[in-house]
Amino acid sequence: MSILYKWRRVSGCQTSDVDRNSAKLMFALFLGVKRAWGEIYRVDIIIKGKDKHEDYKRENCISSY
Repeated sequence: MSILYKWRRVSGCQTSDVDRNSAKLMFALFLGVKRAWGEIYRVDIIIKGKDKHEDYKRENCISSY
């Protein structure tokens, strides 16, 4: 089973709002980038050709710093 992770920018959020399970898998590659930009990214999880979207809602996020 192939799993691809694509990160998309979501404004108005901080890194502390990242989903922990998603962050664990791509921590080394992306967390540093997220901290540098001070923004959160949406994770598009593609499993067996099916898309599952994990959106970080603005109401659940803190304003970006």
